[in-house]
Amino acid sequence: MGESGMGDSGLSIRRATGDDRSQVIELCRASLGWRVGDPNEEFFAWKHDENPFGVSPVWLAVAADGSLVGLRALMRWRFNTPTGPISAVRAVDTATHPDWQGRGIFKRLTLGALNELEADGLDVVFNTPNDQSRPGYLKMGWSQVGRVPVSVRVRSPLALGNLTGARAAAEMWSETVDTGVPATMMLGDTDGVAELLKSCSSGSGGTGSWIGTDRSPEYLRWRYS
Repeated sequence: MGESGMGDSGLSIRRATGDDRSQVIELCRASLGWRVGDPNEEFFAWKHDENPFGVSPVWLAVAADGSLVGLRALMRWRFNTPTGPISAVRAVDTATHPDWQGRGIFKRLTLGALNELEADGLDVVFNTPNDQSRPGYLKMGWSQVGRVPVSVRVRSPLALGNLTGARAAAEMWSETVDTGVPATMMLGDTDGVAELLKSCSSGSGGTGSWIGTDRSPEYLRWRYS
């Protein structure tokens, strides 16, 4: 897609290309607090480059001097339903340079992305906002469809005690473990995994409405790599 007008703020909004990656990384370091030694760049590439559903579309806010001051990345996704697949993106990463915050860049990037994605024929855009960001999305015309239900089966009084006390926030990065078999090894059996998925596919044997992620051996290898 082409570049939008500069507007009153002196910014242009355009779609990112591969040539922008180094500036994108610098912007994320400046605005998201990426720490040296953390695998942030690898995680970004895993989400947006290696995703089996496709490379993520990314939009940039560019200042008059050519520097990047904002970005919005939407991760591609695909769902299965009884009537066929749904092409989707999930609004995930956003960053605004500290010197440019409070100027409506997040809104301009989001609305610009949605307009282009609609023209591209995308079916659905979704996300899971927190209490602070949800009002902003609703003002931009998003619809709240509900919360994902969570259920827990407690098998002993001791487990109940552990559950009620387990309120610590999750760590940012996974812990290294040496038990069990690596997921990548087990998921390397493409035919076996495909048979397993076929036997427990969403909606199989049932009736009514349902929606589920389009799971495949390739998706599982990416998801649990």
